[in-house]
Amino acid sequence: MRSGIIFVLAACSVAIVSSCTQTTAPQIDNPHGVFHGSLVMYDSTGGNPTSGMLSVNRGDSTELSGSWSLSNGQSGNLNGAMTDSKLWMNLNPNLVDANTVLVGTFDGKDIRGQWTFSGVMGPINHSTFVAMTN
Repeated sequence: MRSGIIFVLAACSVAIVSSCTQTTAPQIDNPHGVFHGSLVMYDSTGGNPTSGMLSVNRGDSTELSGSWSLSNGQSGNLNGAMTDSKLWMNLNPNLVDANTVLVGTFDGKDIRGQWTFSGVMGPINHSTFVAMTN
């Protein structure tokens, strides 16, 4: 009887531990959690693309960090988060009154979504972007 109770408790413990294990969210581009590719941001009419580069690092958590540069000379560091295939990146994390935020979906190779430029009073401009691995 006692060995039966111990077996049931052990089985329950294994079931509880395995049910608490989280599934691994998709890695950015490779097992090392790194995305490096070209970035194209469109204006609010969907035209006049501005090109550049985007480098994103992802650790073991949902946090993102990296850098970006555009052909118009703008560049900087970014921070953000990724949950499953959805991501959010702030291209100006040290500014309060001029933030460009990218919100998109990672399909395993490319990132596509919307960018929004906001000031103190809220959104000023927005459109689409795509970041493609090289």
